[in-house]
Amino acid sequence: MQTEGQFEIATSLSAVDAAEGDALAGSQPFIRHAFSHALETTGCVGANTGWTPQYLLLKRAGRLEAALPLYLRDDSYGKFVFDFAWADAYARYGGHYYPKLLTAIPFTPVAGRRLLAHTDADRLLLIDAALDLARHLKLSSWHCLFPTAHEAELLSPPRV
Repeated sequence: MQTEGQFEIATSLSAVDAAEGDALAGSQPFIRHAFSHALETTGCVGANTGWTPQYLLLKRAGRLEAALPLYLRDDSYGKFVFDFAWADAYARYGGHYYPKLLTAIPFTPVAGRRLLAHTDADRLLLIDAALDLARHLKLSSWHCLFPTAHEAELLSPPRV
């Protein structure tokens, strides 16, 4: 039986072994280590961009077993799903919509894998950990944009 392992938050992909990350990402180029790391090193994501990396990593015995690209978002720009109406509704009721957590490929409306794991059990652990992180940070929500159909099923009620 699989153990839950240890979750970590990485604020840079420099902390993630490229080969381990790519083994989880598969062949989709926009989720592979080199693309995401290039977004960081060129300053497209990171401090003062509205895309603050909070990569969720599941490790067992020091080995990366699952990962979730997560970003703290301060606004709705650059993600192809604009949620200004949601932010306005939160404000009308005295709440703060931003910051929120987002799983997406920055600036890229390409559908594909987001819950990077070899098993559904680990994908479900990633979902629970992302929701726990959003609660712990007292954020309005966690959004996952353009997942695969299978991942959308795992993310759908009554599961979440």
